[in-house]
Amino acid sequence: MKVFFSAIMIGVLILLCLSQTQAQAVIQDETLVIVLIKASRIGNTKYVKLLLDQGTNPDLKVADGSTALIWASLMGHADIVKLLLDKGADPDSRMIDGSTALIWASKKGHINVVSQLLDNEANPDLKLTDGESALLIAVQKGLTELVKLMLDKGANPDLQSAAGLTPLMVASLNGNTAIAGLLLDKKANADLQRMDGITALMVASMNGQTDIVSLLLNKGANPDLKTSEGKTAADYAENPDIKSLLNNASVNVN
Repeated sequence: MKVFFSAIMIGVLILLCLSQTQAQAVIQDETLVIVLIKASRIGNTKYVKLLLDQGTNPDLKVADGSTALIWASLMGHADIVKLLLDKGADPDSRMIDGSTALIWASKKGHINVVSQLLDNEANPDLKLTDGESALLIAVQKGLTELVKLMLDKGANPDLQSAAGLTPLMVASLNGNTAIAGLLLDKKANADLQRMDGITALMVASMNGQTDIVSLLLNKGANPDLKTSEGKTAADYAENPDIKSLLNNASVNVN
């Protein structure tokens, strides 16, 4: 996601060397856009404000689809994010790979920026081209506070990736009971299946996550669901305690 423009440093130097009036007269519109993105990236609040106050469109993009807001969010510059949003920047503007300011802020764990974006109605359910959402990324990284924030702001706990992966499956793989609990408290469906039929319970079982298996069963996960190969969670379990939990649950279900 690197932006390479020969005009960037020229534009920044112009802004640094000239007065506001001179800068407005000299810099062309296209250079202003490049400088806005560069200033947002490096955290130069003064020049972001200058450019916005003189009417530079905060939503103009460069070749990869990135905007000033996306760069400010990626770098965690909360003050610049606020300036851009106050000037009407679109929080859901997307790069060519589908990424948004919220997705980048989530990847970097900038919870204050994520909060700002969500407060400005950023859509937490937009996905990358590979189907990953901001919530799924936060779950992968184990960012519990970020996960809670997005769920509280209405993120879909069951949003699946292109391969059918859910946030609950990822939490189950990682053995993260805190995040799994948050997802289940928001009514995440424990029985959703990947394209091959794998469920969160199967993921936890095959990876020896006893606490997750117990949690999922207590929340009503079906131990008798089968994959496309006809296997159940018990078939994947090598841990005897997990196999016992699953077998007992299967008896109770039947």
